[in-house]
Amino acid sequence: MQFIAEFSPAGTLSRQHKEVLLKCLDTQTHIHSFSNRSIAVASTGPLVVRGEVGVLVCGELFRLSRAGDPAVTLAEQMADAGSQREKVPDAFIEQLCGQFTIVYWDTRRQMLKAWVDPVGLGELFYASAGGSLILSNSVKLLLRHPAIPKEINDRFLRAYLIIGPLSTEQTPYSALKRPQYGCKVTCSENGVAVHRYWPPSDWEVTHLASVKAYVDSLRDLLYTVIADHVLYPPVASASLLSGGIDSSSVTSLACRVLRELGQVCQMTAFSIGHGALEYDTDAAYRDDVVRYLGIPWYVTWANASSSWVEWRFPEPRNPLLVGPYRDLFEVMQKLGVRSVICGHGGDEMFTGFPDVKDLDGHVRIAVSKITTTSNALNLPKWIKIDPATAQSLCEEFVSVPFFSRNGNIQVLLEAIHSEWTRVGYRIFQDIGMQYNVIVRCPLLDRRIVEWVAKAPPNIRLRGSTTKYVLRRAAQRLVPSSVLLRRDKANADHFIRDVVRLNLNKVRRRLLQGEVKEIIDASLFIEYIRNWLNSQGWFPIHIESALSILHWFANRQQRLEY
Repeated sequence: MQFIAEFSPAGTLSRQHKEVLLKCLDTQTHIHSFSNRSIAVASTGPLVVRGEVGVLVCGELFRLSRAGDPAVTLAEQMADAGSQREKVPDAFIEQLCGQFTIVYWDTRRQMLKAWVDPVGLGELFYASAGGSLILSNSVKLLLRHPAIPKEINDRFLRAYLIIGPLSTEQTPYSALKRPQYGCKVTCSENGVAVHRYWPPSDWEVTHLASVKAYVDSLRDLLYTVIADHVLYPPVASASLLSGGIDSSSVTSLACRVLRELGQVCQMTAFSIGHGALEYDTDAAYRDDVVRYLGIPWYVTWANASSSWVEWRFPEPRNPLLVGPYRDLFEVMQKLGVRSVICGHGGDEMFTGFPDVKDLDGHVRIAVSKITTTSNALNLPKWIKIDPATAQSLCEEFVSVPFFSRNGNIQVLLEAIHSEWTRVGYRIFQDIGMQYNVIVRCPLLDRRIVEWVAKAPPNIRLRGSTTKYVLRRAAQRLVPSSVLLRRDKANADHFIRDVVRLNLNKVRRRLLQGEVKEIIDASLFIEYIRNWLNSQGWFPIHIESALSILHWFANRQQRLEY
């Protein structure tokens, strides 16, 4: 579902504003719209209006209503309350489960509010222009609006090149802003304000009687959450299975949900194989899982020559694995899959980093995901940014706000909500939407996030055992080989092949005027060649540079009608 809205507290909107929004969205789409002198809205989904109060809910909501569309149910509840002059408290939004964006306006009070879900999987962008607030869940729709300038945010791109994916309100376009996870945007005659409504400031560690109590509690909660995320027959259910403990546990519990409801298990696993079999360390574990569960399994083998696909991402994204995911979602579409669950976010949630040796190591790694200022002190020579500017960019774009008195909770929340966690989901989401497949991440459900955040740190990391509580909870759910697995999947051999085959494309794109201002082409090619001949991991700076090159090359196509 997509929407675009324009709100003016001064009440200066006209019929022309509505027509502009309809043109931005697509006049060929079935549109529900509402407009008066203060607000104009165009949406491809349901819009609930009660008098001068309107509500728009985009995304998926769980545990709200088993009958009908939960998004519509929520919109009706909020609109009814607003029409009776009852306020919608943040505490009400705080308890919702799902990936969503909510827009609420009251033209009588001349106020608009918009919420993004606590984990930040929902999308919301906004811009101020001509005394109005224009907002949408799509960058493309906003950029079509004639009142919004299209200038590139040069400092954002330079910071992205230094740090990587950014968890910030800024975007690649100077005029557009994006509220972060758990935030509320309020627009009134006093202007536009952004406030954080989640998480609460008074969280404390939850103490249970024993390790077994934590394990049982987590297993029960995982079952409840996954039961909400799974689609029931006759709709086909599917999972993205890597062979790790996260995706294997999610897949197994989904199968149990279907079987215990008396349904024939219609769960199907989908996987991607990278390169030659000797490099695909996941293959044996995936095979163990599907034989253990007795479910059908589809594997699409990635081809390095067709892996880099031109895709119109709204922001810089790594293009190197777009081809394999596109092929996978195409297979899902042909098989009638409409929703797929995955184990994304498990590493951040349950301390799954391979180089963690102790809890302090986890804290350092988690913090480095958001405070990567060390990158600015040792930049590759091909980045045309002096150290002083690099340091100022890090100070501007990297911030660690403390929401809790408990330091361990804070570190975990920042690791979970870092842009690294969300960027993978958004790549899945952007590609899946083109094939009408919704990607669901039960491990990033608000209820799981809150449970893990309140659990003591040593329940996640016990000695050298990462994901300790999840491994205990997954006993008898997955084969022992997966429970005992300690290695992480490494697609570096495959990525090297993709980069090597696309080196000429990279060289051509480096000559573009916008890019050569920040990247030295000859030094960058030399840097890539040295990496190709080494055994090192895929460097973050190469990934960031390739993401920016890909974004620039496809940017103009996104701006066209």
